[in-house]
Amino acid sequence: MCLITEQLEPEILEEDLKVFKILSNKDCSPFYYYKWIKGEMCETTLEVLHNVTIYHPKAFYADYIVESEYRRIKHNFPTIVTRGFHSYTSFGRTCSMGRYLNVKEFMIPKGATVYRDKTGVIVSDKIKFVGDVNH
Repeated sequence: MCLITEQLEPEILEEDLKVFKILSNKDCSPFYYYKWIKGEMCETTLEVLHNVTIYHPKAFYADYIVESEYRRIKHNFPTIVTRGFHSYTSFGRTCSMGRYLNVKEFMIPKGATVYRDKTGVIVSDKIKFVGDVNH
């Protein structure tokens, strides 16, 4: 899964941010098998490509609901984030994926580096699994 965005420079969070991820019933990521442990802070290095022309948005993004948004920016030389922790900034946006029902709460800490798109998807270099969603 990759994030396609018009954001050219990374954002450094000034405060903690509550986000949501879709996990399997055993708290594993459905796209890459990774077992999340509650309370554990995870870190990675973001891999970012700039000035890329996209010819087939479906090849880069798994959420076909917003494919039209990516078709609109495909000739604007967007940024593509190919590695990082992908999550959603709202519970409702998470539910738009539809095929999974196991939504969990995560926290991106203050000081983390993030990229966002206009649809509520965010990719970060740090994230912590908080647990079940309380809404």
